[in-house]
Amino acid sequence: MASALRSGRRGRRFKSGHPDHEPFALLRFIFSRPVLEHRNSCSRTGLEEVLSKKMKKRLHVYYEGSVQGVGFRFTVERIASELNIVGWVKNLPDGKVELIAEGQENNLSELLTQIKDNTPGYISRDIIDWQGYKGEFKDFVIRF
Repeated sequence: MASALRSGRRGRRFKSGHPDHEPFALLRFIFSRPVLEHRNSCSRTGLEEVLSKKMKKRLHVYYEGSVQGVGFRFTVERIASELNIVGWVKNLPDGKVELIAEGQENNLSELLTQIKDNTPGYISRDIIDWQGYKGEFKDFVIRF
């Protein structure tokens, strides 16, 4: 068995002297082959779509305070439309307002900031839950 082992580069021992049995032979083989582009999965627009989906998030927020009867939902709708955010906002029977929004994570953060800035004194508490993107909305609406 000792005779079957040969010394490789840098004094390492391998089971065979055949070049295909070197540790990095597979990697050299893979990288020596030409790269084939698949139009559906590797195109530039496909790659951008995959990357943009990774950066998209879903936001579920409950607002408490004086948020009903003061134009709160219409303000949220305007801000969301300006930031290219989709989803909905609605009044709840218990006096809260519920918001579900999907979009780029930085736009959703900006939405939260602008809602607080544009509705001073109306919000006493907000319960924010960041979730994974589902892609179930096409636009932003007020639900009744």
